[in-house]
Amino acid sequence: MGKSAPEKSDVTPAIDIDAPASEPGPGYFRQPYSLTEDGLPSLSPGQRKGPAAELLVVAQVVVTQANTAAPAGGQAVKAKAPPKTNATTSPVKTETTADKDIDLKVQVVADGTDSSLNANAAKTSYSFTAIKWNAPSYEYQQQGGKKVITKLTGKFTLKGTITVQTKYGTKAKATDKSLYGRGTTKADKTSGNVSLGFHENCHQQDFLNYLKNTAIPTLNVKVGMSVDEFNKAIEQFKTAFQKYQDDMDTTSKTATDEVGYKLSKCKADGKCT
Repeated sequence: MGKSAPEKSDVTPAIDIDAPASEPGPGYFRQPYSLTEDGLPSLSPGQRKGPAAELLVVAQVVVTQANTAAPAGGQAVKAKAPPKTNATTSPVKTETTADKDIDLKVQVVADGTDSSLNANAAKTSYSFTAIKWNAPSYEYQQQGGKKVITKLTGKFTLKGTITVQTKYGTKAKATDKSLYGRGTTKADKTSGNVSLGFHENCHQQDFLNYLKNTAIPTLNVKVGMSVDEFNKAIEQFKTAFQKYQDDMDTTSKTATDEVGYKLSKCKADGKCT
């Protein structure tokens, strides 16, 4: 059995909201469409790597009346309800030593609505804006033409809470269908996990797994290094910390958007511009 096609009067135009990280764009409204045999919308052809504070992962949705996933074993599989977002706070890294004081947490925030999104859009974002760090101060002496650090005062500190949240446009719902990526793979269809909420939950889990399994960069400075080396170490930490956040975004896009009916393929087909 194939997937039921919606009546045209009940079809909401697909919206492209694949905006750059931290800078969701206005998107482009498409005209009403019919569904092809594979269940994809038939449409006419037509992040700023911003502050480390926030990187966005954006998903698309096609609203239909159908409540069945793609056929599995010759029979249609009923679409499962999307996973519920559990608002939780958990540790990421805690370390207290003679020269470091690290206390990082991650908080999953309850789903929300964002009127600045396109109406049928959804996005899952994470924010590092509450993370603060400080380097120790130092004393130095002139030795052989170099300023050599003789004393470090204080510790390298890295503290705060990273937030993760999914927000929906004013007409989007977690039960809507995912247009690309997770929610469109063979396994997802077979299990009935085809919803937009399932897709966004995959992004949430990507972020949590990344934070759990990928070591966060720290600042490594010590007595005996030159002031120039100290300053270079700070710049290296800042670069590594930014890359850590960028890689968190890329990892999730690869795992959740570039599988099944891939986002890149969706764009090439003119369905996701």
